[in-house]
Amino acid sequence: MANIKQFGIKGIGSTVQFGKGGNKLISDAGILKATEADGTTLAKVKGADGTASDEFVTKSQLDSTFVEFTQYINTSVSYTDGTVNLGNITGNTAVLSVAVTVPSGWTDGTPTITVGDSGDADRFIRATDVDLTDAVQFQSDDMHVYSANTTLTATVSAGGASAGTATILVEMVAESLIPLNYGDVS
Repeated sequence: MANIKQFGIKGIGSTVQFGKGGNKLISDAGILKATEADGTTLAKVKGADGTASDEFVTKSQLDSTFVEFTQYINTSVSYTDGTVNLGNITGNTAVLSVAVTVPSGWTDGTPTITVGDSGDADRFIRATDVDLTDAVQFQSDDMHVYSANTTLTATVSAGGASAGTATILVEMVAESLIPLNYGDVS
């Protein structure tokens, strides 16, 4: 095949394919897309780290600008719930505080609640910390920084109670949170 150089060409079509069956660059309504040969599946584009304000940045540059932020898990539990998974958290997450709010005392028995994680079920709230038979809010400022992924849990024991609810609020500084009950996370 001959190399042909035509320097007088003013433009090219809106779709440019690289080689036989190669990736494509498509210009469509002011958007430039890099796709695989099928023209619809987006392709990765590589480049050097940007150094000016009008240049693209690479993922490594974006990752280096990460800022942690405060997140909350807000979950309601009932006297019949047993062990409740509050959420999966990633390493480098710091739980700052945990609050248990009992809107009205649980009826009958000696119910208990603990809040912790998959490795220590009462890391933040111990069974003796909260009197579930009384309308109360208990705040634990026991802070813990997780070095690996874990699951935050609450364990409710009815202890003969015939009714009762409580709300658990966990405050954390986190990189990522995967809620297990999307309706209760606020």
